[in-house]
Amino acid sequence: MNDIQYACDTAELTLFADDSNAFVTANNLDIAFNLANRCCDQLNAWFICNFLSINYTKTAYMLFCPTKKDDLLILNNHSIIIEDNIINRVFCTKFLGVYIDSQLNFKQHVNYLIKKINNIRGMIYSRRRYLPNSCFKGLFCALIYSILQ
Repeated sequence: MNDIQYACDTAELTLFADDSNAFVTANNLDIAFNLANRCCDQLNAWFICNFLSINYTKTAYMLFCPTKKDDLLILNNHSIIIEDNIINRVFCTKFLGVYIDSQLNFKQHVNYLIKKINNIRGMIYSRRRYLPNSCFKGLFCALIYSILQ
């Protein structure tokens, strides 16, 4: 995997464990999609040469356009295609543990954290009779404060 960074000259690649991301930037939507498709073709060739395959069900793309109306972007009818497979567009994804959406706001991530913390809080609350008071601060630091950090 170390040489995959040399496979594509139109995008910046970010690799983490078994997750790969390609970031393409352009001022024009047509150019951005052309660069993205070229990058996908180059990466697909690299995958084939290294006897690897792309999981199309887990492959998606996202447009980051925080200042533009998404309705205008949908009307352009662009697509990203790898080996005759149309790649799905997503509007929110989890990237290194953080939910990011196409508008670059963190509402979904904050809601995820609130739900996760409320689940932990409920679990602790339902077992409060069985826990000594000295445990609550430790549980808070270990289970809730660590999430907030």
